[in-house]
Amino acid sequence: MKKNWIRILAICLLVVFVGTTVGCTIFEEDGPKRTPSSTPKPTPREFVGQIVFSTYKKSPNDVSAHAFAHDFAMIYPNVDIVIDEMDSAEEYFATLDERIKNGTIGDVFVIDDSRIAEYAEKDYIVDFTPYLENLIEYKTYQRLKPHEILFEAAYKSALYKKGMYMMPTDYNHKFVFINYNLFSKAGLSVPGDKWTFDDFVRCAEELSKLSEVKIPAVMDYTDPAIWGAFARGFTGVLFPEEEEKPNETPAATGEDGDATPDPDATPGETPAPTKKEEPKIEKPEGSLYFINKEDSIITLTLTHEEVLLGLTQLAEIIKQGYVQKADVSPEDLAEIGMIVTDKMEFNTWTDALRNAEFEWDLIHFPSLPKRYVGVNTLGLAVSKKTAEVSEEQQDMSVQFALHTLIQEAAVIYAGNGESVPASKAVNAMKFWREYPVRGKNTSVFSTYAENDFPAIMTYLMNIEAAREYHKVAEALENYIKTGASLEDALKAIEDKVHELWEQEPVYTATPEPSSTPTP
Repeated sequence: MKKNWIRILAICLLVVFVGTTVGCTIFEEDGPKRTPSSTPKPTPREFVGQIVFSTYKKSPNDVSAHAFAHDFAMIYPNVDIVIDEMDSAEEYFATLDERIKNGTIGDVFVIDDSRIAEYAEKDYIVDFTPYLENLIEYKTYQRLKPHEILFEAAYKSALYKKGMYMMPTDYNHKFVFINYNLFSKAGLSVPGDKWTFDDFVRCAEELSKLSEVKIPAVMDYTDPAIWGAFARGFTGVLFPEEEEKPNETPAATGEDGDATPDPDATPGETPAPTKKEEPKIEKPEGSLYFINKEDSIITLTLTHEEVLLGLTQLAEIIKQGYVQKADVSPEDLAEIGMIVTDKMEFNTWTDALRNAEFEWDLIHFPSLPKRYVGVNTLGLAVSKKTAEVSEEQQDMSVQFALHTLIQEAAVIYAGNGESVPASKAVNAMKFWREYPVRGKNTSVFSTYAENDFPAIMTYLMNIEAAREYHKVAEALENYIKTGASLEDALKAIEDKVHELWEQEPVYTATPEPSSTPTP
């Protein structure tokens, strides 16, 4: 009897052992594989300290900076955020350079893309690149990849010499402010979504006939976003595109998207990707550059006939006198028919327009044959104020800037629509379009979103070459005012750019960062 009890006990123990072993093992075709019972989820780093955030109000009642700081504190409760806020963008950017130099700017501050190259060269700001690996959102544990989250033009605007020095937040499109009262008096109908620069000039000409019109149309043609749109408007591409790089052709796929198996392959074999024949890297028709296939060096071609055609057309529009470059104050708005502007400038008119005695609205940038337009971008940078700043303080400040990549946080930062989100997902929500646009033209900010290019060329060039490139505006002004040869001036710019452009071959691999700070 005793032996039977021992036998029963042994069998029970064996069953328990086998059951436990099977429960911890996954059987696959190629044999058993051990898996851990649970994987610890990543948690936010426990930062303790204070961050000063320098910014400005986008409108008189804007509280988006405070709301954004509060959202960050929900994840990092031991971090105190001090908001150093000015009343307007004009005041803020007028003093930014001086505050950067004397160290009175905050740990994190708002920057525009035109300053990135200079600040990076002078070592004023932190390169985010080493922090971007394995970046996650702690609520969903999703990877955060800036190049996927942000519009391409906004992302590229943040780059300089293979580093990323800004977290883009605001996407500054060009659009057109129109005065309905003056349009009505001139007998003009409201332009439709498909209006072109021919329509723009025709409207300006009709507006010029009214005695109450001070300026028919205002457009800063020296802005690289404007002349760049004309240069690209009759051509292919401005800058090198990713698809030009040699790549591999993946294995063929079936209708369901899965790889199509090779009928002659033995079981377990994976079809190897086939190499594409290396493409001929030549100048696309009408582009502003070409890449030499021997040394893969970019060559600027400002004097290409189609580029010259676009810039000449812009100059001829200005020479007619209907479209002028001028500073606009809120008091001038009632006497101007059309203004090519952007959200930052428009926000300065909000108070005046709230009580305006004339009807107005916003419509999108007029079309050119190729529907491209340059954009400027705003975002957050982290200061390297002093050598005494600890590594933890810098990491904490970087994490605050990176918080803008989280979709919910980006919505909060966008506020009531005072800025146009650089995040694709937030932009697509459309809530920000309702203010201050009144619905007469729903595509006012979105028409060019996927076709925008960075107005600032420094993401591709070094700062010295980019400064020469932007002298295209001077060449245009000389042609307009004195009739000096535009082609000769562009050729001189082209030659000087090539002299100063410190290029590495386009297709060389980018080295991996040597170390990765812990976010």
